[in-house]
Amino acid sequence: MTRRESSSTDSYTHRSHTSVSRGESASLVERPPGPVEPGRVAIAALKASSDAVRGEVARLAALAGVEVAHSRAAIESGAVLRIIEVPGTTSQVEASFHPSYAPYFARGKVRIALPEQAEDLLELMLAAGSTRRGIIVGVVGAHGGAGCSTLASWLARGLGETDATGLIDLDPLSLGIERGLGVHKSPGLRWADLPESSGALVPGRLNAALPRLDDMHVLSADERGAVPLSGASGERAIAALSQVNAVTVLDLPREVIEVDSSARGWLEWCDVLVIVTHATSRGLRHARRVLQRVPEGTVPVVVINGTSGGAETAAIAVELGFERVVPLRRLRNLEQDLEHGVRLGDRRRCNTARDVSRIQAMCLELV
Repeated sequence: MTRRESSSTDSYTHRSHTSVSRGESASLVERPPGPVEPGRVAIAALKASSDAVRGEVARLAALAGVEVAHSRAAIESGAVLRIIEVPGTTSQVEASFHPSYAPYFARGKVRIALPEQAEDLLELMLAAGSTRRGIIVGVVGAHGGAGCSTLASWLARGLGETDATGLIDLDPLSLGIERGLGVHKSPGLRWADLPESSGALVPGRLNAALPRLDDMHVLSADERGAVPLSGASGERAIAALSQVNAVTVLDLPREVIEVDSSARGWLEWCDVLVIVTHATSRGLRHARRVLQRVPEGTVPVVVINGTSGGAETAAIAVELGFERVVPLRRLRNLEQDLEHGVRLGDRRRCNTARDVSRIQAMCLELV
């Protein structure tokens, strides 16, 4: 396996290359990710007695955002990546993928010296980690001013109180979604800090470098720039943060609805798509159009922002011919709250908070 001369395990990106395994070569192709399953086997398993090897593997696993099991049973069972210390050495391991993953990864074993060839083991961990991901919830406005960013932020705030959660601002025109969460002055990376390269983002390192509130990590735009609409930056971020978070919420631009848009790929990552609209004839026409363009495999939910409640929502469901329609009652004085430092989700007893909690629970139940 060839070492890279210019990259570092302390960077946020990692440039993939071809893996060579004892004379046999194959590309490290990502397996299509699937939702994390409770009680699943570890992504990586390690058999080693050396503290130095254990420590280095643990460091790399934290960067890659993967679990490592330390047991013979894990080695012999279904762990995606198996790492075994070479007998008679204190700094070398042999790494191999489980045979079940042979269609996706290189076969055979490769010997790696640690820490000198840590980059190679990190690449294998990143590839193995790509086989598993958390739930991805997209939020998109059916029309301008629907309240998409507010709902996405509030949903992520609620989810982050109980589970590791990522929130990604994917609006190319955004100036940032952090203000409503009170983390706009917090240190951490924003879109302008991420390099536009073809390398994969290192999940654990990126997640730890973002502004956070409770267990919610936010990748947002700021006055320096937002996510590029073209290129792979958005998908790289989704892939990385969904690998290390139980749920990742995407604040999506309306461009994702257009089948020929370069942003369409972001929508196709979503397990659930929350479509936010107003209870106007124009709003419902736009919502119906979005529903017609939801990709196969993504479960849509329509949220009526500003509705008076259940009866109106039920009538709208009949009009749309779609049953998963839920209300989002208006929060009075939202702008005043934000001006006075009251964050989205701080008010727990209002009707809006109860509606957001219901939407949150529905998203998790639908996956």
